[in-house]
Amino acid sequence: MLNNSIIRKTGQFWKIVVFFVGTVVSWAGLFSAIAFLDSNEEAFTLAIAFLMLGLGSMLFAFIAVRCPECNYHWVWVAASKKNKSEWPMWFLKLEKCPRCGCCNEVRAT
Repeated sequence: MLNNSIIRKTGQFWKIVVFFVGTVVSWAGLFSAIAFLDSNEEAFTLAIAFLMLGLGSMLFAFIAVRCPECNYHWVWVAASKKNKSEWPMWFLKLEKCPRCGCCNEVRAT
């Protein structure tokens, strides 16, 4: 599945990895900070920092993962227009850009 994905073909899979790692670290840090909120004032600041990390990694994915030809933002379109249960797999399964049809051949950005 991912070998034929346009994300892999255009060399943007690393952006998905950054998004995923940022999200996982954000959630883990957020839950850890929330667990210590009662006993530590600095935990609130940490919770906000981890929340911002998660939002930042999501924003990064929305903006950075795009068609190299027409700048169609695949993750944003998937998240905003697709069903919440299907959008993550929708853009990972894309084999060509839904807007311009580019990138059937292998190229790197």
